[in-house]
Amino acid sequence: MRILVIIALLLTGCGGQSEEPLVSRLQTECGARERPFVDYWPCIRAGMATPDNYPDIKALYFATGDYVSEQVRDGKMTDAEAKLAMAAARQKAASEVHARSTASANASTARYAAWNASRPRTCVQHGYIVNCY
Repeated sequence: MRILVIIALLLTGCGGQSEEPLVSRLQTECGARERPFVDYWPCIRAGMATPDNYPDIKALYFATGDYVSEQVRDGKMTDAEAKLAMAAARQKAASEVHARSTASANASTARYAAWNASRPRTCVQHGYIVNCY
């Protein structure tokens, strides 16, 4: 679960080894504050190249970054616009990863509840107290 982990992580850090979200760490390592977007985007992309549980989200994020980089190189977008567009892309990716993680957790809880409800039980009454095992 790393992209969301890469991406939620991209933004929030769910599943990475460090407490710092992967993208935040990569932005620091790649010099995002000091360098123009087109200069640090290849570094971010390479840092996120490992496989993860959300390949479609990562593919969309990469496509967005590649498109934005091309727009900047062609003079159709400023560096500030590029950074803003990628911040929005990271936020959207993180939201999607969070939604999927939550849905997965809810499905697991529902499966456990169904399994638990189907188990045979033995109940013993002790006065007003009933214990079921």
